[in-house]
Amino acid sequence: MADTDKNVAIDVEQALLDPGSVFDTPEAVVAAGSLSDQQKIEVLRRWEYDASESAVATEEGMPGG
Repeated sequence: MADTDKNVAIDVEQALLDPGSVFDTPEAVVAAGSLSDQQKIEVLRRWEYDASESAVATEEGMPGG
């Protein structure tokens, strides 16, 4: 997971594919000084989408991690 240092280099492509693998929390995305506002928005949107998809799968009884 990403260091809490605001200036740490971040793999933006990985963050867009799997935000949880790069950041501990959505708040860490907001605190990341090396991301632009637009990048932060895109990462947070992806995180929200993933959470939504996971919730739907759970509701439909699909196994998952």
